[in-house]
Amino acid sequence: MVTTDSDPDHAGDGPARPDGTEGWDEQTMSLWRVNLIALVLLPFVTAVLAAPFVMLWGYEPLNIMRFIRWEYLFLVALPGLVAHEVLHGAGWALFTSKGFGSVQFGFKWAFLTPYCHCKEPLKVPYYAFGAGLPLIVLSLVPAALATGTGSGGLLIFGVFFGWAAGGDLIALYRLARLDSDLMVADHPEEMGFFIGRKGEEGIP
Repeated sequence: MVTTDSDPDHAGDGPARPDGTEGWDEQTMSLWRVNLIALVLLPFVTAVLAAPFVMLWGYEPLNIMRFIRWEYLFLVALPGLVAHEVLHGAGWALFTSKGFGSVQFGFKWAFLTPYCHCKEPLKVPYYAFGAGLPLIVLSLVPAALATGTGSGGLLIFGVFFGWAAGGDLIALYRLARLDSDLMVADHPEEMGFFIGRKGEEGIP
């Protein structure tokens, strides 16, 4: 998954550009900047997801953390991160002309993380759906279920994958400021995307 913002050090100089996006506005963000903003978002994400739970159930259910072995956390986190990318792909595949044929999965060894890339430009709402699907399925839904059942383990699961969606939150914020009829093309190499109109150069 990619995130977005205009960055003078990265805008316009990417070596790869999807077909049909010549002249489109390129918006990317350096990895360190994404991580810095995601880190700043951690307390906010935690508060939004955990506050309703704590108001209803208090902190006692969260004592489950004392009994969770760290190796078990890795066994949950690793498949969850893969599921995160699969959900991105599934969300985008619903709106591409070739389904999953327009979605590419891979693994970035430099960062030891899986990734998903949509090879077909999509309208802003469709791209945003795929960008936000992991946040909904792996974070918001578990946190809501935890609040309804008092499950501390489920809340911890939801908060963790809320943290993992920090980059997606940045992308969703940027997408929310765009006209819904604009097209978004996932950047194949950088963290970001191209924005424009089909058949036109750039954003009018």
